[in-house]
Amino acid sequence: MAANANGMGMAEQNEIQVEKKIDRVLQLLGMVAVKGLSQTDQIATLSRVGFSPKEIASVLARLPHRSSRARKHPQGRKTEEETGCSPYTGGARC
Repeated sequence: MAANANGMGMAEQNEIQVEKKIDRVLQLLGMVAVKGLSQTDQIATLSRVGFSPKEIASVLARLPHRSSRARKHPQGRKTEEETGCSPYTGGARC
């Protein structure tokens, strides 16, 4: 088996190229799958299908630690009961 300057054979080089292309396809599929969702839902969806925090960050162009934190502590919109506000009470805090 012939090796190149890096000591890799042709089969190993082809395998690496195939892996890179598969990674790119997975990123594109991830982007399409979460298009139009809120950021929290995007992270939750990608996490549910097995993306790691680093992969989620790559798909969403975010820092990995933020994706990980958002995965563990999703922040949804608080309800009227939680905030004590309603559209009828108004006020600066609502």
